[in-house]
Amino acid sequence: MIHFAPFHTRRLNVEFHEISIANAVRLANIPDTRNEAATTELLRMATSAMPGLTLLDPALWTVQERMLGVGYYLAHVAEDGPDFSLGTARYSDYLDADRDYPEHETARLGDVGGDTWSMQPLLGAEATAIESLGDGAMHWLTGAMAAQSGGDGEEARPDAFTDPVRYGEWLRARMDVIQAYPESEFVLLLAQYESGMQ
Repeated sequence: MIHFAPFHTRRLNVEFHEISIANAVRLANIPDTRNEAATTELLRMATSAMPGLTLLDPALWTVQERMLGVGYYLAHVAEDGPDFSLGTARYSDYLDADRDYPEHETARLGDVGGDTWSMQPLLGAEATAIESLGDGAMHWLTGAMAAQSGGDGEEARPDAFTDPVRYGEWLRARMDVIQAYPESEFVLLLAQYESGMQ
């Protein structure tokens, strides 16, 4: 059995453990087009709450926290060690250990199309919803923009974790609106979105 040190970030205090062979087979049977769903399942299988703490469901972790969690798991189980290979690179080539969950959950983006925009981190449940609606670079880009950003005074959005069906309907409609933007407004919103991602 492999020993895992506790996993700590600004938001998470989680205990990892090796998954069972039955769960490994279950994961292997998830189609590669469902990467976000597979990530959620892996993290659910491989984590438990530290004593005295509540485990935050991995669907509520940010996409970056999820990638860090998967990397942390692989660093413990990979045959080529903690700095495992990723194609021609190594895990350490991608790991930015100085970054964590943002201190301010919402970033102001600026004005586009008469609205003042802001954004927040993309959660696993939201990424899974984007994945379930289609694929391709433009799909993922507008899906992430729709999920993460919003204008001041917008109606409350459905919760992707507790109401995934309604959230998916809302997300599809919002993506359609963003994809219908005039090119100049879309490019401006995209530039502000990319700045907010930093």
